[in-house]
Amino acid sequence: MMRKIYLLLCLLVLQNVQAQNVNNQTDDKDAAEDSVRPAKNKPEIFTKGSFDISVNGQINATARLVKINLGEPRKFNLPAALFVGVTTRAIGNYQVNDELLQNFINPYSGLLSFCIDDERRFRKRPKNITGFSVLYQCGIKMLNGYDSLSKKYAPFNCQFGNFGLGFLTQAWERNMDFSTRKGFLWLHSKLHFTQLPQAQVQKIANKAFASRLMAFSILAGIDIDKSINFKFSYYKYLINPIIEKVQPLVQATVNYNFNK
Repeated sequence: MMRKIYLLLCLLVLQNVQAQNVNNQTDDKDAAEDSVRPAKNKPEIFTKGSFDISVNGQINATARLVKINLGEPRKFNLPAALFVGVTTRAIGNYQVNDELLQNFINPYSGLLSFCIDDERRFRKRPKNITGFSVLYQCGIKMLNGYDSLSKKYAPFNCQFGNFGLGFLTQAWERNMDFSTRKGFLWLHSKLHFTQLPQAQVQKIANKAFASRLMAFSILAGIDIDKSINFKFSYYKYLINPIIEKVQPLVQATVNYNFNK
């Protein structure tokens, strides 16, 4: 079942990328969308990052090292990004490897991750910001778990993917100069899939773990140039990684962008 879902996700990615490239040949990008999505086929080095703060006190810091497009300009290409990050422990009733339960479903967590990450807007009209889009992401990331037997941290890799719908509209402050600044409000709803190396994770955590996980998320954010850039996230497991009940993940995120 999970293999069929991953296959459908891959087909969705290819279909949307092809459709996006056709539109790029006929429609010019307006300046407003360029402020959200940088120009294609132009490398970006260490331009974005975020700090995720969970309700349990856990903090996840992530930086995007590079974003490039793989393929032919204005033809078939895939937007790819490389991230690095670090996660702190939760505050209060902490148990060893609790942070893994959140890192499994947060697509931007982990020591190192590489992913295809993009969106395809529905019927975009010139100079029309408000609209819906298809979101998709798939990749591989490295996580770190504490092995209670060897008393050492052991890294492992897992595959992940997600897809969903997004909504984008404008946001602004009073007396804002739209010629020099842009502002956006966005909403995302996604379905997430994660494939774990079951035997390795069970050995590290010393408890039974499922190998295939599923979750959904709701995210909302506001991004106004030279002012605010934050989001709120809600993740909930549909297929639990462990037998015990896992509480939903609620995060507040502060984003930074060195391009602005």
